[in-house]
Order: sequence, then C-alpha cells, then structure tokens
Amino acid sequence: MTINWLHLIILILQSTVQSWFLSGYFQLGRRGLVIYTLFFMFGLYPLNMLIPVSWAIAKNILNLAAVVLFSRVLMPGLAWKKSLLAAVLYWLCLPLCEIPVHLLIWWFRLEGIFEAEVFSLFGHLRVITFVMQLLATLNLALLYGMILQRTRAAKGNQIILMYMTSLFASLACLAFFSLCLVYPKTYSGGHMQYPVVIVILVLFNVWFVISLHRYVKQQTELRASQLIRQEYRRQMQQMLKPDLSRQELRRFRHDLINELEHRRLSRENDA
Repeated sequence: MTINWLHLIILILQSTVQSWFLSGYFQLGRRGLVIYTLFFMFGLYPLNMLIPVSWAIAKNILNLAAVVLFSRVLMPGLAWKKSLLAAVLYWLCLPLCEIPVHLLIWWFRLEGIFEAEVFSLFGHLRVITFVMQLLATLNLALLYGMILQRTRAAKGNQIILMYMTSLFASLACLAFFSLCLVYPKTYSGGHMQYPVVIVILVLFNVWFVISLHRYVKQQTELRASQLIRQEYRRQMQQMLKPDLSRQELRRFRHDLINELEHRRLSRENDA
C-alpha cells in the first residue's frame, strides 16, 4: 500500500494552519498548537475517512461539532458562546479559501483532478492536485491571519464581532452550497443534504437580523439615556449657581427627592 506523500504534506500543513488559528484565538501558545494539530491529524481526519465523500455537508457539520466539543474538553471553563464563535470562525474560512482555487480549476479546465484516490492518504500522486491544495492552504492561512488580527482589535466589542461572524458565516454557507452544486458528481453532496444547508442559511440570517435589531435598539436607548444624563447635569449646573436663592434650592431639593422616590417605587413594582 503506497502512501500519498503529497497529500500527507498537505494534511500536515492544513492541520497546522487550523491549529494555529484555534490556539491563537484561545491564546493557548505552543502547547495548544501541538494539541490541536494532534487532534486534527489523529482524531478528526480518521473520523472523516469513515464518512463518504458525497456526504460533504454532514462531514462539515460533524467537524464543526467535534471542534466545539474538543475545545470544551481542552478548556473546561470555556463559555459555550466563545467556543461556538471560535468553531464558526474556524469553519467559515474553509469554503471561502477554495473559491480562488476552483476559479483556477474552471479557467484551466482541470476538473480531472477530482479523483477519489487523489485525496486519499493511500492514493495516487498528482502534482497538480498538490499545487491546488497548497494554494488553498495558503488562502486559509491568510484568512485566519486576518480574522485573528480583527478579533484582537475588536476584543473590547465582542457583540459586534459576533454579529459580523454570523454575517460571514452565512456567506460561507452560501459559498459552500454553491461549491457543492458545481462539484463533479463524485464529490457533490446528495440532494437530500441541500435542504440542510438551506435551513442553516435561513437560521443564520434570521438570527443575524433579530440580534442586530436588538443591538441597534439597545444602542439607541443607551444613547438616549446618555443625552438625558447630560441634560440633567447641565440643568443642575445652572440651578446650583452661587446666586441661587434659598427658596429655589428648597424647591429643587423637593423635586429631586420626589423623582428619586418615584424611581424607587417603579423598580419595586417591576420586581
């Protein structure tokens, strides 16, 4: 049984790039890089080999779930929201990095590289396939680097990051769905899987629209509250002037006490 050394090199490179992103996102350092690389090489890849190539959609869903669960095992105190966000960021680059490669394949009419044995660890050696896979891996590293840079820059605003991730994830789902449609028959997903992608697309977009509406509403209320406090502070500065009469001061104190009491009673009723 001959080992496809070119595919093995690509497998190691892709596992390293994906591990670099996850370890960088969770700030795990070299230890995390090694652990995630071993997970991809000896855990996720053998598991993927058990799933038929035509079940690409099911395979990607399984990979996403496996990354979430492994991250939770590796970091027991990790929040579900952060682990899900990391998994989505990890996955959304996978279909996007293949788009330039497929454009080259269609441009130069290289559809013949889609052979099942070429993408197997024990298949035939094909240099052109190796070059295309290497190009996809470089695109993947570039996308991961850009995401890591943006996530570190947006560290103080995780809400915006999460909404933008949802938007990009829906685009990645659309790209993945499009790639499944244009794959050769051997690699295209079964028609029974397409509704799954449609449902995922709808869920992503509905969640994005609802969450963005809530965020805009919260920001509007926050801005209104800030304007009210600024106006209240300005009026206090005007009223507490040195030449303020004793009667005006008593009236202002009385109004302030009434307002505070009204707010206290409102909070008690709401509780």
